[in-house]
Amino acid sequence: MPPPRVIVAVLVLAGLAALGAWGVRASARARHLSNGRRLIAGAVVVGVLGFLAAWVIFAWPAYWD
Repeated sequence: MPPPRVIVAVLVLAGLAALGAWGVRASARARHLSNGRRLIAGAVVVGVLGFLAAWVIFAWPAYWD
């Protein structure tokens, strides 16, 4: 069985992936935005959540030990 910190990290990454999927879907369905602005909104969501996922993968384990 993996250590609890690995389980927590996987759950956090899964939550970030779900939040990213929701954000991209919401920005794609926004009717008040033009196509270019929808693309920018989706890119911002992916960028921010990609940064958070990278932080969980690379920086967060340094604080556990």
